[in-house]
Amino acid sequence: MRIRPLTNWLDERLSISSLTRLADKKEVPVHRHSIWYYFGGMALFLFVVQVTTGILLLLYYRPSAENAFESVQFIITEVKFGWLIRSIHSWSANLMIATLFIHMFSVFFLRAYHKPREITWVSGAVLLFIVICFGFSGYLLPWNKLAFFATKVGTEIAGVVPIVGHPVLRFLRGGDDVTGATQGDKGFVAAGTMRSRIDELIASIDKSQSILNLAERKGMEVSKPKFELKGATDALTHARVLIHSSSTTEVDKVIEPGMDVANKGYQAGVGALAELSFRRKGLAVSLLFILFLATLVYLKIRQIEARQQQTDVG
Repeated sequence: MRIRPLTNWLDERLSISSLTRLADKKEVPVHRHSIWYYFGGMALFLFVVQVTTGILLLLYYRPSAENAFESVQFIITEVKFGWLIRSIHSWSANLMIATLFIHMFSVFFLRAYHKPREITWVSGAVLLFIVICFGFSGYLLPWNKLAFFATKVGTEIAGVVPIVGHPVLRFLRGGDDVTGATQGDKGFVAAGTMRSRIDELIASIDKSQSILNLAERKGMEVSKPKFELKGATDALTHARVLIHSSSTTEVDKVIEPGMDVANKGYQAGVGALAELSFRRKGLAVSLLFILFLATLVYLKIRQIEARQQQTDVG
């Protein structure tokens, strides 16, 4: 009962009831429920998947020639389930275009474009063209070399069309060339450099943690260097945040202190194991020395007993 006033209020402003009446009177042609009938719905479902995953990727993607490539790598390697969201987005885009083509050919060969569905056919062809443009432009978003050359070749195909080819090429590229391509290549190199620096820090932290854990298992006190190693972990987290939004210099400023902390932790672990080895060697030498003294004492006692026996016999 409480919903009725709200629906009436919305109906007065949006005329929802007229749409409902139109849907009630809409006649659906009789068909055989064959597999071709469902490709339109499949394309719509894949479009919803595209929108949903695209919004999620947009939270981390950086739309610039300097940061686009590394932001995609950050999504794949660092964001939880980022690789899954990007894979779903990529494959659903390909599947949507494939299902749209199948849907278009099924409509054509089944002659479903005949009167009174001419407008439906025209609107569908326009939507197919828009989706192809979206797919072609979206292929460039990672700003890697494959995307660059694919876009370059694809726009050159449009450029060879007589008369209108060059204007179309300039329209698609936003200029005479794929703009930002050179910067994108520099960003690719910079991204690789930052990635290698972060990998070095990860390796240093892992090495330090391994040797400190080994020393701790062997009974050495390494709680202080293990606590200090958290500084390197914090630096790694900070660097992962900066990797898709800053320059190589900024990442290096964070990496260097983290490397120093990790190296100090490793040295502390090496020192702890060296001290343990020294203690074990000292214990072994002490035991041997005690055994040697005990042997000397035993021999001396036997010598005294032998002399005592000789005195008693004499």
